[in-house]
Amino acid sequence: MSVFVDAGAHLATLDPSDQHHREAAAAWASLKGVPLATSAPVLWEVALRGARLVQASVPAAYVRALLASPLWRTVDLSRELFDESLDALVKYEDQELSFTDASTVVIVRRARIRKIFTFDRAFKKLGFEVIP
Repeated sequence: MSVFVDAGAHLATLDPSDQHHREAAAAWASLKGVPLATSAPVLWEVALRGARLVQASVPAAYVRALLASPLWRTVDLSRELFDESLDALVKYEDQELSFTDASTVVIVRRARIRKIFTFDRAFKKLGFEVIP
C-alpha cells in the first residue's frame, strides 16, 4: 500500500532547523521499500516554502530528484481534480485546510491511500492514518 507524502514531511527533511527534522528522518527510514506518492501541489509548496527556509537551490534540486525517481508517483492536478479540490476546500472549511491539503484529500481518497506522511494533524481528523 502506498504512502502519500505531504509538504510538511518534505520540508522537515530539507530544513535541519525544523522542529520535526529528526522525526522525519526516522519516518523515512521506516518507509524504505514502500511505494511513495505525492502531488504537483505538494511539490509547488515545497519549492515555494523551501526557498524561504534554505537556499532556493536546495528545494529545487530535491524536487527535481524526486520527479526523476522511479520510486515516486507524482499526481498532476487536472482540471477535474482542481475543481474537486475547490469543493473539498469548502466542504472541510472547519478544518482550515490549505488548497494543497484539500487537493491531497481528493487525491488520496481517489487512489484509496490510507496513510499520509505528514505533521499536519488535520488529516487524522479526516480519518487518515498519519505517519509518524
